[in-house]
Order: sequence, then structure tokens, then C-alpha cells
Amino acid sequence: MHRRPRPTRRKSSPLRWLGGLAALIVIAAVTLNLLAPTLVTRFIRAYVQKEAFREKAAELIAAKTGGEAHLDSLTWNDDNALVSEMQLEGAHGWDVEAVGLHAALDFGAIRNGMWSIHSAGADELTLRRSASAMSNLENPSDTADAVDSIPSFLQRHIPTKTEISGFDVRQF
Repeated sequence: MHRRPRPTRRKSSPLRWLGGLAALIVIAAVTLNLLAPTLVTRFIRAYVQKEAFREKAAELIAAKTGGEAHLDSLTWNDDNALVSEMQLEGAHGWDVEAVGLHAALDFGAIRNGMWSIHSAGADELTLRRSASAMSNLENPSDTADAVDSIPSFLQRHIPTKTEISGFDVRQF
């Protein structure tokens, strides 16, 4: 009887195994880097529709203007936001009341490192000189806590610049 020779096992070298692992790591890193803007945009889209965002937006407005801000409910329809009423008291000596605030946010611009707001406006805007004209100017608020609820690995992708393309007021 004639026996077939047994196939010999090919020994795999450790370098070949490490090369495959290195290639897998590089592919995963490139894929994650390409997906990062999409993941950040998805996170931002989900975050802006939460109550926490409305509260943070009011805090940020108050911190930047030196006044006290209140935003009514924030309603989103795709990329368009609507706030029924906003009140800002004591902002650099002014009280501001806006009714029917609306704006369209271009989420694609986040990939370019900026917020882009289009078609912003208000149905009615009222400005009054505040009784405490300049009392809030001496104690500016800190805005560092405005991004505390955002995970640290995403914070570097969040835009720090804002571009507003026009603001329309129907009644001033």
C-alpha cells in the first residue's frame, strides 16, 4: 500500500502575525478618524434636542451678556429651532425680550470647526434700558462650565466659532 505524504504544517512567523495586527490597528484608526465628524454631529443633533441643552444655552447667553437669561421651550423641526420666547435681563444695561425666535443650524459646518446659523430671526424684539444699567459689567460670569456635560473625547471636535448669516426681525 502506498501512503500519501502528510502535509507539513507551515510555521507562521511572529513577524507576520505582528504585521497583520499592525495593519488591523491602522485600518481601525483610519476608520475611526473618518467617522469622528459623523459621530460628533450625531451626538450634537441628539444633545440639542434635550432639555439640558436649553438650560446650557440660557446659561451661556447669560454668561456672555452679563445678564440673566430665560428661554422658553425649544422646539426642533429637522435643523430648524424655534423658541417661543426669550427674556434677557440686565445685559450690559439692557433688558431684551424676543418672541418667536427661529434659526436654522447647518450641522455640516460643524465639520469645518464652526457653528453656522442661517435664516435666524424673531417675530418681535423689544429692547428696554435696564434699571441696573451697568451693575453686571463688573462681575463677568465664567463660561467654562457650559461644555461640562459633553464627553471629554468629543470636546475637541465641538466648534468654538459661530457664523450667523443674517437676522430678520419682523417687529422692533
